[in-house]
Amino acid sequence: KMRHLLRRPAYLVMVAAIGLAGASEISLGQWISALAERGLGFAKIYGDLFGIGLFAVSLAGGRIVYGLWGGRLNLPRLLTGSAAATIVVYLAAALVPFNGLALAACALGGFTVSLLWPGILVLTAARFPNGGASMFAMLAAAGDLGAATLPWLVGAAADRFADASTGGDGLRLGLLAAVICP
Repeated sequence: KMRHLLRRPAYLVMVAAIGLAGASEISLGQWISALAERGLGFAKIYGDLFGIGLFAVSLAGGRIVYGLWGGRLNLPRLLTGSAAATIVVYLAAALVPFNGLALAACALGGFTVSLLWPGILVLTAARFPNGGASMFAMLAAAGDLGAATLPWLVGAAADRFADASTGGDGLRLGLLAAVICP
């Protein structure tokens, strides 16, 4: 029952983790085209094609790789490595002055975040095998909350800091602030 799960600190950690995973994935995916256009100077068509297109291919690739070989890997270590790699991606997107390299880092971000959400679901199901549908509903709600909240905060930070003092690079500052999620 949900009331029993909510008394388990390990479950609460999983709920928080999936919220942060959703925030990490969707923030990068949502803002990559705008970053490519405004922050990196690419034309809109290239920002959309190479931004979200490469992110999506990279995301799918990471999930396919895990689907094929994930059973042989240590999932907690893999999640830790994925989160660390995602931090590097966010830092590169925000701080690397070379446009192509920053965009490549964002595209690679699809791969680095690809395991976070499904990996946390797998770990939670293994830890709480009798959790039932309500357990997964709570995880989905937490992931959706993170996925809805952080991209909005990145945009708010971009608007707030997009002035002459930052050279109009508020989006990079917003992504830099989002580095706390992974």
